[in-house]
Amino acid sequence: MPTLEELMGGGEKRPKVANLKVVGEFVKGRITEIQTDAPVFDWDSANNKLGLQKYWVDGKPKGVAEQEAKVAGLNPVHQIMITVETNEGLQRIPVNSKNEREAFKAAVAEAGGSIDVGDVIGKKLTAREGNRKTHVFKLERAG
Repeated sequence: MPTLEELMGGGEKRPKVANLKVVGEFVKGRITEIQTDAPVFDWDSANNKLGLQKYWVDGKPKGVAEQEAKVAGLNPVHQIMITVETNEGLQRIPVNSKNEREAFKAAVAEAGGSIDVGDVIGKKLTAREGNRKTHVFKLERAG
């Protein structure tokens, strides 16, 4: 539950999320944090802000009010969020869609099967059809 300080904008400032929109766009940096249980939210287009957190409803992710989800015993949808230090400062790289997860797993497997703070990771948008995006990841192990 957010505190009053967080609701009023005084909470922890997080690095911006690298939202790749144009084919060829990429982000690359040294990993500073790996979060495997980051929440996933709907996007409220009408108000141009985050909407409801997504929970698993009948095997599909759906935005549900927190209290309603607790009463129904729903499990939250999670994504992997990797914070990296880039030339522009800290950025967060989300690994959310099925395509992203498969590309991420392939990159980790190619780099020896593990990923750690200090490694260098890159994510590139290689194709886009409407809201369907195809990404590739590259992971370079530290030292």
